[in-house]
Amino acid sequence: MGLIDTIKSKLPSIRRPKESPLMQRIFEEYNWAFQRSSKNENDLSVYYEAYNNVWVRRCIETYSNEALNLGFTIKTDDDSTTDSENSHYLTSLFNYPMGRRSEDTFASLNTKIWKSLLLTGDVFIQVIYDELFENIPIGFNFLPTEVIRWNQEHEAWQVAGNDYIFSDREIIHIYEPTCRRKYNNYGTSPLDAIASSITLDILGLNHNREIFANNG
Repeated sequence: MGLIDTIKSKLPSIRRPKESPLMQRIFEEYNWAFQRSSKNENDLSVYYEAYNNVWVRRCIETYSNEALNLGFTIKTDDDSTTDSENSHYLTSLFNYPMGRRSEDTFASLNTKIWKSLLLTGDVFIQVIYDELFENIPIGFNFLPTEVIRWNQEHEAWQVAGNDYIFSDREIIHIYEPTCRRKYNNYGTSPLDAIASSITLDILGLNHNREIFANNG
């Protein structure tokens, strides 16, 4: 028996890593202290305003355009066979996320995803299912970060000001994870790394605009 076969024969069929009883108890009893219900509105306003910075805008457009040029490919799990009927349906679903009568296209959804991810650190997409065949997705609806709230009681996402709570399969959350345990239900914005520089640019532009508006 070779080395690889020997290792395989000793590996457990089901992995069950042991959790620290102390840390697990802390996280369960005081989980509310490690999460936040929403992102700060002022922070989000700054993130969105930063898009007016020429360098920030160009960087985001580069990511978005590159992803759009790459497009998407529908593949099976084993990548050996192609179900043309399912592939055609999924291709249409991605090309027209909210149906052909909607203005939403793969290009517009792609742009929204990259803007939201690189500005706020989070992307929320609602998966809409067929009412008759509940396991078949029929649409993808982009949800701005500022309208999403974390419901601590149900440990699930919901729309702000609304009692409806999304199930896990109804919402896709793409985010830039943080290594901190606190507030790790939301992503962290890449802009935080250059926050001071961007803030100075924005404040400087606003100050100069006010001077010109008042004739110096």
